Amino acid sequence: MAHFVSRRAVVLYKHSTPAFPARASILNRAKLNLVMGADPLYGPRTGIENYTRELLNALLNIDDINNIQLHGFGRLMPASIDTLELDEPPSGRNVKALPRRGSFYNASIAALRTKLSKSAVAHFAYKKLEPIMSSIALKSLGAAYLYHSPNFFLPQFSGPTITTFHDLSIIRFPDFHPLERVRFMEAKIKQASESDAHVICPSELVRYECETILGIDRQRLTVIPHGVDPSFRPRSADECRSVLNSHHLDYGRFLLFVSTVEPRKNILNICKAIHLANSSGDFNWPVVFIGHPGWRSTDEHAAIQDLCAKGRAKYLGFAPAHELRILMSAAGGLLYPSIYEGFGMPAAEAQRSGTAVITSQHSSMAEFTCDSDLLVNPDNAGDISDAIVKLSQRSYKSEHTGGRMGENASRLTWRASALAHLDAYRRAADGD
Repeated sequence: MAHFVSRRAVVLYKHSTPAFPARASILNRAKLNLVMGADPLYGPRTGIENYTRELLNALLNIDDINNIQLHGFGRLMPASIDTLELDEPPSGRNVKALPRRGSFYNASIAALRTKLSKSAVAHFAYKKLEPIMSSIALKSLGAAYLYHSPNFFLPQFSGPTITTFHDLSIIRFPDFHPLERVRFMEAKIKQASESDAHVICPSELVRYECETILGIDRQRLTVIPHGVDPSFRPRSADECRSVLNSHHLDYGRFLLFVSTVEPRKNILNICKAIHLANSSGDFNWPVVFIGHPGWRSTDEHAAIQDLCAKGRAKYLGFAPAHELRILMSAAGGLLYPSIYEGFGMPAAEAQRSGTAVITSQHSSMAEFTCDSDLLVNPDNAGDISDAIVKLSQRSYKSEHTGGRMGENASRLTWRASALAHLDAYRRAADGD
């Protein structure tokens, strides 16, 4: 099966129309009122939850927005510093953080929602009840607000609407998801595609798929890359030493895999490639796997454990945020040749950390790679193996300065992404 769309779909950011608008284009305009769908904040800290959280965090620090309301699970709540509880200490001046255990987030609801997400009956009940609950909550706002859904779900709303399509894996690779999730999400994607909502895509690849697979008019599509937390940065060996010592790792002499352990991450081919690289006699670095178990990942975990038993890998499972940032900076490379990604956040985080990336050609990650990265055919374990050996044999990192951040990665900030979203909000509000 061909996993990737045409080479023409991959347009490097540095060769395309800039996705981030100039600040001057949004000055001297009336301030916007925004409703942000906050359902992802009830769930675990996944990619969509992180996107919602970080984007809101950045939007709250932009003066051009008058008011932000959070909408989720049938209720509204102002998104302000007074009503949002901090999840962790702010990393900069005047930074507002979104709740994990504050007044909007409810751990009991989150746990129940996760449990019911696997139930066909729960999906049916939610499909019937959610529109009624949302209609009641949103009716008072009217057309004075713009609604942004960060995860396909568009309620009935009288004002302009925007939704974010992070990827089309549900449609392109339904076998990677539980059947009930596929049915539910396909209906939501169809509803959003057939609406007049503007669609934000994190990559040119997703934009191309929305246009060619879903038939969405190109004028309704805007590419806005995600931002990357600035705490991902190049670090010297001394800065990383304590964490590396705790895992018996050497600076710049191990490969890293970071993601949920599931089939679309291509772990079986990655493990085959590691065996091939070790058998060649030209590669002897350990490979560190970090990630929670995903859906139908029994074979993937067995392959990882086989590597661990042979002394070729370490499986850390979950890693705290501060430790992950250290390991991302200290690694000799990130191994990330996924079968499919809508953006590929770990690859962007590695680039901001000064770490080279082995990733998939003709993919969304190829849109922001730099000269130090290696693009491979993800279906070919030999190709991945060759890249592993090549990366391990070159001198890339200095123990004193770490790696160099790629030019494209340095542009991927959440403030830049938020300003681009604001520009899209303006155009949607103006009916453009």
